[in-house]
Amino acid sequence: FYFCINHSTIKFLFFQSENKKRLAYIMMNDPSVRQNKTITQNEIASLFGVSQSTVAKGIQEMGYKIQINNLQKQVASLTGEAMDLIKSKRQILRPL
Repeated sequence: FYFCINHSTIKFLFFQSENKKRLAYIMMNDPSVRQNKTITQNEIASLFGVSQSTVAKGIQEMGYKIQINNLQKQVASLTGEAMDLIKSKRQILRPL
């Protein structure tokens, strides 16, 4: 059995670090970071030593994770509200 890792695979694996993806996402989307200078995906790719397409995929993935996290928070909040509503309705509907 032989396993080969080439240079681009190593760079891709390096970029797989969640912190690198978060940094790239922040660099592209956070207004306070971009306040004085716009940075391109190519520049971020150069900073991390990966391709622009790897950066684009990482930024997109972080965007999805943020959306999922926000939706999970909304569902948790609504679940609590639904449980409270069910409890209150049950109390109203209880026979005397």
